[in-house]
Amino acid sequence: MSERATIGPYRIIARVGAGGMGEVFKAWDPRLERDVAVKLLHHEAAGDPERQKRLLAEGRAASALNHPNILRVYDADVDDDAYYLVSEWLEGKSLRDELTRGAVPLKRLLDLAVQIADGLAAAHAMGIVHRDIKPENIMLARDGTARIVDFGLARAEHRATATAETVAHSTTVSLEGGISGTPAYMSPEQARGTLGDFRTDQFSFGAMLYELATGRHAFRRDSVADTLAAVLHEDPRPITELNPRIPAPLRWIIEQCLAKDPGERYGATEDLARELRRVRDRLLEAIADWKVEIAPAAPRNRWTMVAATAAALIAILMIGVSLWQTTEPKPEFAPFVSASVYEGGPTWSPDGASVAYVADVSGVLQVFIKRLGDAASHQVTRMRFDAHRPIWAPSGQSLYFISQAGEQDALWSVSIAAGAPELVFQDVTRAAIDPRGTRLALMRGNPDALWWSTPPGASPVKEMRTPFDRLVTVGSQLSFSADGQLLIWMSSSGGRSENVAPLNSFFLFSADGSAPRLALTHVPNAVNLDSFTWLADQRHVVLALPDQRLGNRHLWLADTRSTFMSQITSTHTNETAPSSSPVGKRIAYATDEVDFDLVLLNSDDGTARPFLSTARNEFAPIWSLLGDQLAFITDRSGSLEIWIRSRDGQFERPVVRSTDFGSSRTESMGSVAFSPDGRTLAYQRSGDGAFEVWLSPVSGGAPVRLIDSPPGSDPYQDSPSWSPDNSWVAYTETNLNGIGQLLKKVRVGTSDIVQLTDKVAAYSQARWSPDGRWILCQKRDGLARVNATDGTSHVFATDAFLDFLWAPDSRRVYALADSDTAGHFALVEIDSVTEAVRVINPDLGSIPIANQPIRGFSFADGQGFLTSLARARSDIWLLEGVEPPRRGILDWLRR
Repeated sequence: MSERATIGPYRIIARVGAGGMGEVFKAWDPRLERDVAVKLLHHEAAGDPERQKRLLAEGRAASALNHPNILRVYDADVDDDAYYLVSEWLEGKSLRDELTRGAVPLKRLLDLAVQIADGLAAAHAMGIVHRDIKPENIMLARDGTARIVDFGLARAEHRATATAETVAHSTTVSLEGGISGTPAYMSPEQARGTLGDFRTDQFSFGAMLYELATGRHAFRRDSVADTLAAVLHEDPRPITELNPRIPAPLRWIIEQCLAKDPGERYGATEDLARELRRVRDRLLEAIADWKVEIAPAAPRNRWTMVAATAAALIAILMIGVSLWQTTEPKPEFAPFVSASVYEGGPTWSPDGASVAYVADVSGVLQVFIKRLGDAASHQVTRMRFDAHRPIWAPSGQSLYFISQAGEQDALWSVSIAAGAPELVFQDVTRAAIDPRGTRLALMRGNPDALWWSTPPGASPVKEMRTPFDRLVTVGSQLSFSADGQLLIWMSSSGGRSENVAPLNSFFLFSADGSAPRLALTHVPNAVNLDSFTWLADQRHVVLALPDQRLGNRHLWLADTRSTFMSQITSTHTNETAPSSSPVGKRIAYATDEVDFDLVLLNSDDGTARPFLSTARNEFAPIWSLLGDQLAFITDRSGSLEIWIRSRDGQFERPVVRSTDFGSSRTESMGSVAFSPDGRTLAYQRSGDGAFEVWLSPVSGGAPVRLIDSPPGSDPYQDSPSWSPDNSWVAYTETNLNGIGQLLKKVRVGTSDIVQLTDKVAAYSQARWSPDGRWILCQKRDGLARVNATDGTSHVFATDAFLDFLWAPDSRRVYALADSDTAGHFALVEIDSVTEAVRVINPDLGSIPIANQPIRGFSFADGQGFLTSLARARSDIWLLEGVEPPRRGILDWLRR
């Protein structure tokens, strides 16, 4: 085999290794002009149908994976009688090479562990199990990136200089009874001759982590038989005996991976990856309990005394300086509620002894209560629709919460003893109650406006003082301080052109009833701000603000009377929904992680299967007209970008990069639309306070705005849709008069704008029919087809839909709708003329818990429906020791 000059279209450059199944070559791909790695089966192995099947299985399995920590496979084919596999060429070494120096330093260990776990989680999410995880199958690129190799091949290379003993323990084997894998890293179920599931990879991964932490094999013995017996029946030597500097949280993770019973390992590998990231990102906390032995003091001499005196003076000076400066809080973290379901929205009881929160129960959010020190939580509500944003009544005996009543959100109350909920007010999206229980502040109306119920339960009265008499809002948050001040954050949909207030403003209502004033003007402008909380000093607040790079939200402390701000948390996750305890110095908050993956729905029966699943976000997919490629939004590069991917996944490339917009940071993207000729993408992008529709050439090039909006107007445009002749783009725009959104169309490249209809529902999609006659949109009274010429409309379905699109005949409409099962969704077909409804799939599963759980809905004939679904995970944590900054002497003198 080694004499070959080519294999298939690839030109062989050099032979780089060999193993039990074949040889590995560095080769050149002349078509794409890149180096590749080619695995070629030995002649005798090529004649073995089982080995042929395994090689092609690896090709199919690995080519379906697109993840930065998995080696990318490009091709699997046969050339005459030669079976071969083609993957990316990676300059680097294997993890085994790094282990030759013994135990790996802790920070490096955690970095590698997180990368490998992320890759495994992505594979397991697609139903792919490796079954041969070991250091030889982890390649390390020169930039330090770890890549998992050999998916499904069940074969590993070893160096020619390896001893017979090393070969026996590190090379993949297939033994009688169906045992296949590497003995020293096999799971007990593999050792018994069964395949196992994704948890078998967790065991092998745990054995590898053990070796990284200690420099010793967990189970290797003098013979293969003894090694298998150790895997089945023995526990490895305690890590603390071999490396006492490994922190306890990491030891616990390794021990859980090495559980003999698969049921005692992790229920999902992404949970394993998440725990490793927490240890890595909070390493200083993890090692805080290390016991450092202090050596006896050496005898003092003259110079020692001088040095000690100098050090003391320096210390005194530093203490003196600190008195003149503001000190920042140094909180400690502790998990509070951490189950396998979504848990969020914590809020403290008035006595500081309990936390109310919401959690997913069979696809519907319900309110729970957990007391400090208790192991279990208590379920309070059993609503048909989501119950969220719980608020304690000042008595501590009941809760308010928001849930649907009829067609709108409403305010409910319920006893904490879990009595029957009572409807308080219809049409309420947010609420807060002052600590004395004398008034309720409500956000209600379409769009939102501030209302008061004084005393609680009395008929609400609208706030008419400036600027609330003119503000048109699309989002709000509000919270009372202990002394009755009300702080409100409102996102104005009217834009700055109304000259009312800056976009996304904070307003403070004092307890004495004086006019509201702008507050926290030093806080960075944030889109879709999460809830915030007052500290007990009635001056400082804790907010969840997005960072400037990845957009993850972290907790910040801000002063309502000065420009002071200080970051409290900084991890790889989102820290959201802070709630300050009225007693002590605790903050309860949620850690959110939302991952969007692309899903393909069968056009006949609506059954779903993964289409593109990685550890990063991929969402808002759109097929091209021919269905040969798709565009989607991803954050795989660290910021939001739009990528193009071929239908078969053979190529991907970015089309819209974050750098295309200069210094303007992309805050959000959505609503991608392919032009019918396949040459241009239209999409919504927000940056610098404006939500605008942009156009970008598919071939690459500078993006341009669809419409040149006046400077400072901060428009809200969304949902572009192309006319079939490529001449027009329909879109929705917020109406500055506050009566809902407008549906408009603009001739591309001109300022020729036509308003088609008003009273479009907030965040509705616009979909141009294939015959060019109609545009679909969701109006306030239902789903409507709007004449694309004169704007006349006809509502043919009164339900609200998650998303919708035209069938190729421009008469039928496909829609994602609420299922008969609360919290679930279905795929339906509606005839826009007869209004007849056909259910394609009555239950596609539960609607994910996320702000926008389903993003994008596209159909291509012969391909099916493409969408993206969120996978949300959230736990509740406590921060101990959060307090206002202590003011120094200088601050006291200034006051």
